[in-house]
Amino acid sequence: MAVKAIKILVILFIVLFLGAGGALYIVPNYLDWNAYKPQVEAFLKSVTGYTVQLKGDMSIKTMPEASISLGGVVVKGFQGDENLLETGPIAAQLDLKNLLFMRVEFKRLSVEKPTVMLTRDDAGVANWEPKTKSTRQSAAPTDLGPIKALGDVVLSNINLTFADAQSKVTHKLENVQLSADGHNLSKVTYNLSGTLNTVPFKLNGWVGLSLLQDIPLEINAAVDDSNTLAARGFVIEPFGHAGLNFSQFDLVAPKPFELMQRLGLMATTPAIIVQGVDLKTKLQLEANKVELNQTQLMVNNTKIVGDMSYETGDKVNFIKAALKLNDFDMANFFPAREEEKKSDRMGPPWNDDLIDTSFFRRNNMRVDLEVGKLKGLMTPVLEDVQVKLNVENGVALLDTASFKVGKGEFRGNGRLDAGSPARYQFRGKYSMLPLEKFISGGKADYLELPLSGEMEFLFSGNNTQEIVESLGGKVSAQADAGLVKGVNLADPAIALTNFLTGKKVLDKQEKIASLSANLDITNGVIRNDDLSFDALNMTFKGKGKIDLVKWTIGYRLDPITKGDSLANIVLGVRVQGSLDSPLAVPIMDSKTTGAAIGTALGGPVGGGVGALIGSMLDGNKEQEKNQKPAQGQSGTVNLPFDFSDVNKLDENVRKFLSQGK
Repeated sequence: MAVKAIKILVILFIVLFLGAGGALYIVPNYLDWNAYKPQVEAFLKSVTGYTVQLKGDMSIKTMPEASISLGGVVVKGFQGDENLLETGPIAAQLDLKNLLFMRVEFKRLSVEKPTVMLTRDDAGVANWEPKTKSTRQSAAPTDLGPIKALGDVVLSNINLTFADAQSKVTHKLENVQLSADGHNLSKVTYNLSGTLNTVPFKLNGWVGLSLLQDIPLEINAAVDDSNTLAARGFVIEPFGHAGLNFSQFDLVAPKPFELMQRLGLMATTPAIIVQGVDLKTKLQLEANKVELNQTQLMVNNTKIVGDMSYETGDKVNFIKAALKLNDFDMANFFPAREEEKKSDRMGPPWNDDLIDTSFFRRNNMRVDLEVGKLKGLMTPVLEDVQVKLNVENGVALLDTASFKVGKGEFRGNGRLDAGSPARYQFRGKYSMLPLEKFISGGKADYLELPLSGEMEFLFSGNNTQEIVESLGGKVSAQADAGLVKGVNLADPAIALTNFLTGKKVLDKQEKIASLSANLDITNGVIRNDDLSFDALNMTFKGKGKIDLVKWTIGYRLDPITKGDSLANIVLGVRVQGSLDSPLAVPIMDSKTTGAAIGTALGGPVGGGVGALIGSMLDGNKEQEKNQKPAQGQSGTVNLPFDFSDVNKLDENVRKFLSQGK
């Protein structure tokens, strides 16, 4: 809109000074030009289409020098009561000799207090646009015609207001001072200063006006001193499908979002941090396209290089990007949030809030992204990250998603059909990925476990609740070796409890000789029946399920002894309850407990004692069915030794046997 107003000013000046200047050589100085103001106004309207009023006295003189003066100009808008343009006194000095040959060469041109008011009402109607647009297209000017020089140009105290009732936005340029040296049209130098929404700015540079089709220009700008722009390029077809093509576009903005808020160009604080912007690129702007080539961008201490473009269309837009980043730390871009308090309500976090996938229906995309090191908010540092994404007609194909963590690698691909409901598919293979790097909450210290395997997920839905309820797939995992650290596998219940709470209590480690597991996922329920890993001269077997819909877990881990005896009694463990706070409890059924004790004692005697204790447990359970425990007594197993302390179970059993009972 500001460009439109400037265009109006230029046309008015050209028409006014050409009309007046053309009459200079045929009329005397004493002629009263005020009588001709109606004819001049009518001529200006026929040329520009706007209603123009000439204010004050209009004077044209040839002695002592050729000059034109006018009290001011008022241009009426097509809509509303506000004047589109109003100026104070206008004065011009011309070269008389050139004027005699129908060449207009200004020596000086000044306009005082030009005020531009651009408005758009609630219905979206702008005051600078006619109610009915002419179908007749006039030829765009290729040059300034008879104007050969602009001389010294001074526009003082410019004020421009743009008010949009639809978006409830108002912007103001105030007290703008413009001075230019226009003696040479091929390089008109200029200086501009003022305030935009109370923020001070300065501009200088030059613009070539010999031709009006591809106009060369140079811009050096400073906004609030610390934000700078240096650009060199062309204005393409300014009176047609205007565009900009900058071969150099260098922008420095320490805090761009803060500046945009001060300028009134951003109403709310965005969810992303952008600081320390240093942009060097080749920029092309057209009516429906933005393109950046050979881009080098430093932002938040992150270097980004590559090309990108965004083109709007009638139904869909097109985004293209090929970018490389050295290191990308998400913590530098997303503000730290105060840790959320854990809700007292136990249950799944899923909800029925709509997941909007319309972006993939409105935009076709081709994205090629490479990141040297990617540090997420909750994930480990990923290296050599590569992502290739193609989106067309609402179908997003993730051709490649790969990364490395240490010696481990991952490579996957996927697909999104952005319909209703949206449908998702993802497949991946991984090799030697360190599981401990993906575990949060202090639990990473417990493991060194490089996993290899495959995964496949299928799900659909318009919200997280529907997605989880439809989740299906398979996961396989294997490891040839690993370590369990900080816990005692001989006490699985306590070991798992400490693991779940992130409590490391022992300075020790146990080797895992091998591990394998397969997961089947159906309707949000993850089932595993074949977990197996070797440690402590035992094989641990696991099976159970995790119900993501109900947000619960029920999983059992049983030790199977390989040797003849152990130093400790090892019981199985069951993990159960809500996923918010799962509990690990030892399995104390007769078969498991008796076998564990018998194995620990070893030999035929151990087997006999194990069977005896197992039968005692069965008898105790039968008694518990018919008898409630007395007040103050526990409801645990009633054995002739303390069975409640799993840590001292083996010690108590041996004491019991040594007493000959």
